Amino acid sequence: MNSGTRITCALVALLAASVRCTGPVDPEPLQRFDTCSDLELYLEDQILHPGVVADTGTSGLTGCTSADELRSPREPTPGAPAFTSTTTDVPGVDEPDFVKNDGRFIYVLRRGEMKIANAWPADALAVVSSTPIAGAPFSLFVDGDRALVLSRPISAAADARARRTQVALFDLGADRTAPVKLRETTIDGDFVDARASDGRIVVVTRSLVAKDVDIDTSPFADEAANRAKLRAAGIAGLLPRVTDLVVGQDAAARTDAAVACENTFAPSKSDGHSMLLVIAFDLRHADAPLRSTGIVAGFAHVHATASTIVLAATETHDGGYFTPPFSTTRLHVLD
Repeated sequence: MNSGTRITCALVALLAASVRCTGPVDPEPLQRFDTCSDLELYLEDQILHPGVVADTGTSGLTGCTSADELRSPREPTPGAPAFTSTTTDVPGVDEPDFVKNDGRFIYVLRRGEMKIANAWPADALAVVSSTPIAGAPFSLFVDGDRALVLSRPISAAADARARRTQVALFDLGADRTAPVKLRETTIDGDFVDARASDGRIVVVTRSLVAKDVDIDTSPFADEAANRAKLRAAGIAGLLPRVTDLVVGQDAAARTDAAVACENTFAPSKSDGHSMLLVIAFDLRHADAPLRSTGIVAGFAHVHATASTIVLAATETHDGGYFTPPFSTTRLHVLD
């Protein structure tokens, strides 16, 4: 065996040994805020001094997930016609798509409408309903006789501070000829991703913190003046908002903070400028209160099982004068 071959074999052995499920690493703790005043102070400090380490509580990550748990073959339903569904990472956890198929009907978002067509038998293929969707619809879920449609307001697409994500819940009815809107919710921020399992849909968005506060971000800005502007806005002006309307129950849409202060978490350091919102919808109970969690972090990739949501948020750091920029990725795990 020559030296090149020996080096190659050594590298292969080293890589093979390193790819294994090891024990938990020491995580950076997440802070949970007991009061809105605590959260407001944290956001002020991080907005004015990005990356400053804050005093936090403790948390930990333990355990490993096997590859078999993450991916396993989907078993066909006995006696049902075969049909194509959305490709998913985890069995039993659905992902959004602009086309859905339940074996009986095909659901398509096209030109601002949700179109439903007969899928079976094949010789009866025909559109049975076309339902207008507000904004620009781009993805949906279908679970039994309920559908949840995701869209973006058309007028807000160009301004990052004004971007919204619209969520509409429909009762499709048994024959799909006349879907009825049950709920309409508008969330501050860009859509990131969503997952569905057992009648629950979790929508993840990324919104700007203090988006309506005009602060001076120049290197020699007056910190006292900037802090005064943030204080004047208050916690209600710093957090993203959600507008919600339950049809038949609410006389008018209600606007409130998208997340409660005590359900907001933050790492020891962040830029303080954006927040990930994780909002849960109950398909089977259209009037159920929205449940939400906020994490002060930037854009994230989403992975989910039937019981866990994982947000992988990558941050870019300035390495300083002698060190090139580098990135770190935080895994935020939610029940």
